[in-house]
Amino acid sequence: MNNDNYIGVERKCRPEYITKSKTADYNFLKKDYPNTVSKEQFRLICHIGKSTAKYYIDNDLIPCVALPKITHRYKIKLNDIIKFLEDRDANPEKYYLPKYYSNPFLPSYKRQQEKRRGNGLYANVHKLKSMKEVPDYKKYLLRQFKEYPDMMTTLQLRQLTGYSLKTILTWCSANKVRFLLQGHQYYIQKQSVISYLYEREKQK
Repeated sequence: MNNDNYIGVERKCRPEYITKSKTADYNFLKKDYPNTVSKEQFRLICHIGKSTAKYYIDNDLIPCVALPKITHRYKIKLNDIIKFLEDRDANPEKYYLPKYYSNPFLPSYKRQQEKRRGNGLYANVHKLKSMKEVPDYKKYLLRQFKEYPDMMTTLQLRQLTGYSLKTILTWCSANKVRFLLQGHQYYIQKQSVISYLYEREKQK
């Protein structure tokens, strides 16, 4: 069913949104989703959290139609999501979340320089530590991974853990972590990474 015909306030994206850079082909999404989707479907497709999806909508980084109702008010065209994903691949710096330390698209050098807000034992942690450095390592890992989606990309894992792409793919090939392979993109289960890192530290 074509859901292109609906009444609402159209929110257009920023002029610099469209690029001609060569990126991954996301047209496979058309087989699994309708022509228009909700904000929840948008965040699941893009593997982002609710607050991140709201940030992109509020800052006109993804065009949408805002309907005059409380729930399910946003309608986003699938073609616009495909363009959004292509542009995010080509220009990741445009999609940084400046107020979030655990922003999945924040460069590693910036993550290590900026302090994380909050109080307590893990308030100013900038990168993963070893079990010898923190008393409750499981709690520490859970806090570091808290803001990330359940299925993480290799880019997100690299920026959070500091490990190389080769090392992360080795975890996958050795079945150390659970993952899905969609095209050329790996989506790795967050909980399995936490469990693996924790058990590995215990054995050291």
